[in-house]
Amino acid sequence: MDKGGHPIALSGLSKFLQTGEICWPDGKQPFVLTFDDGYLSQRNNAFPFLLDWSIPAAFCVMPGWTGDGTSHRYVSDSNVREFSEAGMEVISHTVNHANLVNLRLRNPGAWAAEIVESKTRLQDITGKDVIFFSYPFGAYDSPTRNLVAENYSGALSTRSGYDHTSSDMFVLRRVRKS
Repeated sequence: MDKGGHPIALSGLSKFLQTGEICWPDGKQPFVLTFDDGYLSQRNNAFPFLLDWSIPAAFCVMPGWTGDGTSHRYVSDSNVREFSEAGMEVISHTVNHANLVNLRLRNPGAWAAEIVESKTRLQDITGKDVIFFSYPFGAYDSPTRNLVAENYSGALSTRSGYDHTSSDMFVLRRVRKS
């Protein structure tokens, strides 16, 4: 931010990519902060900072995910509701952090449910429309992209790069920063 950047909501970027309408101060370089996988540490460490500085962000969460057997802890439904009530964007990241390409080949019904049901559950939790999706592991193929496009307004990939008005709204690129 001190180098001319300006944080914007993912919905602001989406509006710009679709209409060309600018929603950030003149001369500033917009960027969107996204947090994947719904780690509890994001809620405990990043979220308070974002609130203190009025910085918008998008949290990609899985409403059915309780863990992967690692030491990671994940946000609860009440944490997701807290993000939403604070004005953060809640992004669907499937129900169980599924690799959608692999799942589609093994179980097409479960594949579709991961995409559609995660949206329904998150909308029930937040009381708001969930319009963005994020592909777990960055894994998608044409059928997955198409089903996501039927249910959402855009999707985040793990492809590196910057987006512009000709970008595919269902394969939005990101620049990884740690």
